[in-house]
Amino acid sequence: MYRVLICDDEPNVIKSIMASVSWKSLQLEVVATASNGSSALHLIATQEIDIVIADITMPEMNGLELCQQLYKNCPHIQIILISGHASFAYAQKAIQYGVLGYCLKPIEEMEISNYLHKAIVNLDRKNNYSEDFCDTLISAIEDHDDVKIQHILAQKGINPQHLYISASVGSHSVVLDDPAIVLPIGKKSYYYITDIPVSTESLALIKEEGSILGFCSNIHPFTVKDIEKYFHKTLISAYGFFIDPIQRIKQIDKREIFNDTKLLAESYHTLNNKNVKVLRDVLFDFEDSHHVSIAFALKLCNLIFSHGTSTHDENEDKYIYHFDQLVDEYINFDNLIATLVESYSLDHVHECINMESSNLHFLNILKYINHNYANDISLKTIADALFLNSNYVSQMFKKEAGTTYTKYLINLRIDKAKELLTTTKLPISDICNQIGFNDYFYFLKTFKRITGVSPSKYIEFLETQVTIQP
Repeated sequence: MYRVLICDDEPNVIKSIMASVSWKSLQLEVVATASNGSSALHLIATQEIDIVIADITMPEMNGLELCQQLYKNCPHIQIILISGHASFAYAQKAIQYGVLGYCLKPIEEMEISNYLHKAIVNLDRKNNYSEDFCDTLISAIEDHDDVKIQHILAQKGINPQHLYISASVGSHSVVLDDPAIVLPIGKKSYYYITDIPVSTESLALIKEEGSILGFCSNIHPFTVKDIEKYFHKTLISAYGFFIDPIQRIKQIDKREIFNDTKLLAESYHTLNNKNVKVLRDVLFDFEDSHHVSIAFALKLCNLIFSHGTSTHDENEDKYIYHFDQLVDEYINFDNLIATLVESYSLDHVHECINMESSNLHFLNILKYINHNYANDISLKTIADALFLNSNYVSQMFKKEAGTTYTKYLINLRIDKAKELLTTTKLPISDICNQIGFNDYFYFLKTFKRITGVSPSKYIEFLETQVTIQP
């Protein structure tokens, strides 16, 4: 049974909640109560708690402050907030801290029971699908080991010949119909594997989930051999909010194809002729035909940054490898195009900022990177933090370090990954997040490209070395 703590400064409210919920039928047990957030934290530090139901308005430490502490230090705990009055500001804060639900007093039995059921599903999944399990499945998918994938799915009660893939982008995963495997593949991205289509009830719940930026599910079944392809397609669609900020949920047909070669060529030709005034019209004509996706935006940026060549070097400073980089820097597609239209010309792309390099500046840049490598940093982030020009930072790095900023950052992150693999027992997925990679698959490919082996093989090698020590 999962253990519940109820926190409210009104004893009558605690009694009401305890009396209104059928705890045994939900296989839950109320093991503690508290009158404020400070007392609740003390209880959580001394005993195992799985679910917290907390009032927002309390003395000493209110419910939102309690949520903030739990989100930071006890992310496994499921939180349900209650309040005597509706507040959009409260709801927004609650979403930031991964709160499951926001109930208004007087508490309705059906409403709080629904949130408790959601908490149970989340806890069951966390217990059933450990980080090691996720690492194993993702590695099998990356290695295209179809036999191993089928075996793993069958063990979890999922038919490997009749699959549906979903993807979401947000602060936490969503609740789907069981059985479903949840794969965290980045700091804000999740894949879901089921053998039944997503139900209308689940879609309705997802639409109500304010913290989810995007969600997508395919509507036709497929088999294991196509799993990686559908991962990519559904994730692209889940980032649909980058193109259309209103879009939060989408289902794709298996015949849907993101064919943007012609659009890329036409867009670059438009810029190459400095005809920037018509670029927006060119792109948004295609958008109206549903040809534009965040994948196209990423390709367009890399095409421009590589000066129109067909090959893009991942070690170049302005290379974009993940959708989160676009979202963080441009917020949406409209802002991206507005930036290009306003500032782009080939003369500007080719020019080098002629500034005197400074050892002090370079040391500050290195210090900033070494201190912030685990965060989402870019040339623009560094330049803004140090009050420099991003082109100046790029040119200085090449001159002083003899390499690009991006190559230095990637190698630093991989070195940190090897250090963590050597000195800790952390799951590979945790290491991926701790060193600043937003995409698990990209981390695996990068690690293998630089070291020659996958992270799991690297661990096996280390264990072999320890075994043969005299």
